[in-house]
Amino acid sequence: MAKILIAGASGTIGHHLMPYLQASGHMVFAYNRKEPQSLEGFDVVINLAGVPLFPGRWTSRKKEEIFSSRIQTTKQLVDAMKLCYRPPQLFISASAVGYYGNCYDVTVTEDTPCGKGFLADVCASWEDEALQASSCGVRVIRLRLGTVLTADGGALAKLIPLFKLGLGAVLGSGKQWMSWITIRDLLSLFRFCLETEISGPINAVSPFPVTNKEFTNALAGKLHRRVFFRAPAWLLKLMLGREQAEEALLTSIKAIPCKLMAGNFQFQDEKIDQALVY
Repeated sequence: MAKILIAGASGTIGHHLMPYLQASGHMVFAYNRKEPQSLEGFDVVINLAGVPLFPGRWTSRKKEEIFSSRIQTTKQLVDAMKLCYRPPQLFISASAVGYYGNCYDVTVTEDTPCGKGFLADVCASWEDEALQASSCGVRVIRLRLGTVLTADGGALAKLIPLFKLGLGAVLGSGKQWMSWITIRDLLSLFRFCLETEISGPINAVSPFPVTNKEFTNALAGKLHRRVFFRAPAWLLKLMLGREQAEEALLTSIKAIPCKLMAGNFQFQDEKIDQALVY
């Protein structure tokens, strides 16, 4: 049994993770970044903090919120670890496959260098801040999350009502790659991190990325609907602005979880058809 602190416990992932870890016998606590607390006595710290990329356009203020909510909370946690007489043994800090930038059709692994763009810069700074915890002997894991699929939160929860109304649409060309993971595989991945000695960057994604068109058709099929629409790239850029449309909706990231595969992590939902049963 471990004593675990979760920053960002109120978000979609944290909402599932807290009861999951508690059911596994761990003592789990939520971190309040507005009231900094000592991390003395905690075995594991999990950092999921960060304002969502949506809703809202990426104004200068929104982009600053996206950046600072991730980096400042991470720095706060790391600084608290450095003050501990006995620091936590493990720090699991969220990141995202946005680290790689737009990769087009190129497959990326954990060894692929950081890409270009706003989200890539955010992820790189986020990870750099998390890595500072290693200076006090903490094992650091950086989870490069793909799109987390769960029917009660995140992108999928927003898409399902639209698709049920027959308003599902392919985005842009539909050829852009999407890296994804189901919530139940992600929860199992957290347990895997606790129970093994894995460290460093980890692509928290299924071994089978799909194109946006494949994802759209799979979701429509699960809901017994057809896809009649395509949202052209120019329209998305007009609605959201070029940067946000390109990086959040039209970017292509074909990430493979090489470290998890090498470590024999067992995915329950490898294919997109399995992922959309919730």
